[in-house]
This record gives sequence, structure tokens and C-alpha cells, in this order.
Amino acid sequence: MFKSKKILGLSSLFLATALFSSCAGMNSAVTFNDYWQNNPDAKLTKFQETLVYDVTYSENKGLADGYALAYSGGTYTTTLTLVTESAKSYYRYETNFSITVSYTYGEEIQSFNDSIVSWTTFEKSANHLQPIASHKELISHSPANVSEPTKIEDCYDYNHLMVDTTYASDLSSGKSVIKNCEAENELIEESFDIKDDKTRYIDNEQLYLAMRAINPSNNSSSNFLVYAPFTGAVQKIQATFASAEGQSLTFKRNGTDVTESVEWNSVTVNI
Repeated sequence: MFKSKKILGLSSLFLATALFSSCAGMNSAVTFNDYWQNNPDAKLTKFQETLVYDVTYSENKGLADGYALAYSGGTYTTTLTLVTESAKSYYRYETNFSITVSYTYGEEIQSFNDSIVSWTTFEKSANHLQPIASHKELISHSPANVSEPTKIEDCYDYNHLMVDTTYASDLSSGKSVIKNCEAENELIEESFDIKDDKTRYIDNEQLYLAMRAINPSNNSSSNFLVYAPFTGAVQKIQATFASAEGQSLTFKRNGTDVTESVEWNSVTVNI
């Protein structure tokens, strides 16, 4: 399935959050279901879904002074697979984002291939999508906040980071390891406790997918807990769904062009 997506800042994709605001009090835990299936109640033993998006960039004139910035050739691919091992089934969700970024300073131009690759494993919806483990790797040449660069290297900040998170089988705790590949593989390890009596806990890499596991008619406002490795804290997240809307869209399904009326619910995610 192909769609067009406008690019967000690469660093903002690293943490799957949208808007920042205070949360209301935590309510009863949200109910998940496998709505990515044609029949969400079917007891499937095999399932795989791959979505491919084109990513485009809209220039922000206030983004940078003293140099020019452009993105091209962006793609975002997600793959959701139901895995069965030793008579146990769980989901594996993989994402792969890549794009070419070009910086122009005077007559000099430098281009880089930036990417964010992740995977996460978690239980089926009957067990509340309970996370098992996740991995994320980021290679980013992000725009630098500099108004008077003296060379093209001043125009961007380079980061190569990896984050691995694992969870206790009873979801009472977890451990996150951040690896800075540019600082002699510097490691930062943090352990954290999880208390989710009234709020579902999900891994950061599940957050966008989890929005598809919710029935907006029954859960117009839903609360989650997510561990943020760069702040070292479990954060409260609130997702609020708007009313359903629809539009006729043309896209590819299994390599064939189709035009269909697609209905969706916009969702706002707040910390």
C-alpha cells in the first residue's frame, strides 16, 4: 500500500510523540483488538502486512539561516508479522525509514543518507499487546541551530545511536541500553519499574501501531504508559480520537492500482 507522507524532523520520528501537554487523570485501561485483520476476532496462526509509504518534504523557511536544506527520495516501510515459536504466538513489528538530506553552504553541497530502523516484539491483543523487547537504530544528519555557519560542517549535527529495551515476563520492570556509536560505543544502561494497574503499558516502538488496535467509538480518549530512554522516565501518554472522516484515495494493493473510499480517525497524542 502506497501513500504520501510529509516528513517530520528526523529527531521527532525517533521518539514517537506528537504534541506536548499535561495529561488528564488516568482512566480505566483501554481494550485492544487486532483491527489490522479483516476479521479482528479470527484466531489466525499466520499473518503478515507490509505497508510502503512515499515520504516528501515541504520546505520550512524558518528552519535554518545561513544554509539551505532539502530532503528527497524518502520511503517508510512497516511490516507486521505474527510469529509462532514453540507453540507460542507473538507479533513482530519492523519499520524502516530512509531519506536523502542535502545541505548547501555557499557553493558547497553535501548529501547524506539518513535512516531510522526499528523492530519490536509483543504479545497478541488478548494479552494487551504486552511488550517483550525492542530495538531502534538512528543515523541522522539533523539541521543545526546556527545562524552564521563558517563551513558546511557547521550546518548539521551527526548522530548514530542504538536503543535496546527488554522487559520482565510479568511486565513489572524493564531495562534500556543506549549505545552511542560515535563515542567509542559509549553505553548508558537504565532500569525502570512499571506500574500499570489502570493504564496500559506499551513500548515506544508500538505506539503508532497501537492506535490501530483501538476502537475509537468505545475509546475516544485513551491513556498509556511509555518509557522514554532519553529522559529515563516512564511517561504518561494520552491519545484522543476525532470523529471518523473519509476520502477517495488511489494507492497500490499487492502491486495493483486501486481507488477506494478510505475512512479514518485522526488522533492527537499528548505527553
